[in-house]
Amino acid sequence: MLIKMATPNETSDSFFKVGSYVTCTTCHGQKVEGEVMAFDVPTRMLALKATASNSSKPNHCDIRLINLFLVSNVSVEKEATEVPPPPPYLNLQKLTARCNSEVEAKKQAVYSIGVDVTAEAQKLFNTIQKTLKCQWQDKTIVVLDEMTIVPPYGVENCKSKDGKLLSHVIKIVEKHIRDQQQQQQQQSGST
Repeated sequence: MLIKMATPNETSDSFFKVGSYVTCTTCHGQKVEGEVMAFDVPTRMLALKATASNSSKPNHCDIRLINLFLVSNVSVEKEATEVPPPPPYLNLQKLTARCNSEVEAKKQAVYSIGVDVTAEAQKLFNTIQKTLKCQWQDKTIVVLDEMTIVPPYGVENCKSKDGKLLSHVIKIVEKHIRDQQQQQQQQSGST
């Protein structure tokens, strides 16, 4: 199989010409199709442009990067016959901000997972995190940098100098414990 970098001026027999319409089947059986925007030979990454899946604006499109090492089938549905227009302008500042935001969100998701804590402790943490900023400090849940909840994570294990915050979090913990007990009763009643 001959694979070369796709460029708008390409006229030789390259595998993917810019402007061609390609259909790929991933190794997971997902079908992906779109217009070829670029192909990078060293990484075997194919850039496809398709109609935007979540936008009603006509000038918006989805750009998908397909790793051909993870593709089971590629077929060129329609070969490009003319030189396509230059690629659209990409707002690099907006893309960089979006990338940084996603990386930060992933880091927060990783930091939200307690190390060597029980499943119940993690569920409580997740419940509190829905409304208040919290983090793990070893096996202690720290809420808003002002309050701690230590194992075994009951109401009596909540400590804070801020009485208002303490009472609010205690209500969350009490409700969480009630909900968990109710859920266990429903599960034991259905079996």
